[in-house]
Amino acid sequence: MLKTRGTSTVEFSLVAMLVLLPLLTAVLELAQLAVARQALGYAATEVSRVLETVELGSASAVEQGYELRARRVAGIALLPLFSQGTELDGESSELAAVLTRTVAETLRPDRLQIGLEELPATSPQSARFVAVHRVTLKYCRELYFAPISTMLPAVLRVTAFDPFDQWCLTQSRMPIRASAVVVQPRVVAAKQGG
Repeated sequence: MLKTRGTSTVEFSLVAMLVLLPLLTAVLELAQLAVARQALGYAATEVSRVLETVELGSASAVEQGYELRARRVAGIALLPLFSQGTELDGESSELAAVLTRTVAETLRPDRLQIGLEELPATSPQSARFVAVHRVTLKYCRELYFAPISTMLPAVLRVTAFDPFDQWCLTQSRMPIRASAVVVQPRVVAAKQGG
């Protein structure tokens, strides 16, 4: 009887270490990624608000010099991801340190990619009056939990075809993306005739 109790305890310990612990860390990592995806969605919305004031017609917002502003806005929107464990209601030096780290992370083009594409109009009438663009943010999120941070990127690297995704996965980071829509009125000349 005593011998079977000992083997049961050893078997349970092995199962807990080899199955339950990695499963628990996977759940925690996926929860972190869901929070990061939500924050990135908010950042995409804020970047689209910045780009609403820019004429996105022939020249892109990047050519007009608005990429730096969009990156800073995305950094401020992603602030909750970097303030984990930091009391932001306390000293202003703590807030400044977190803000500096966040903006420095989002200014790196290998960590945050901002894409802009014009969407086709649904009808000729809407094309005359409205221009619709999609802003897409791709962010390389750091993975925190040990077994998942090495296994998950190695598995996903095989299926990733995008160069940005490949770069993220080789850095043991997870690529996440979010998009928002920018709707701008077109200026239509009412002048007819001749």
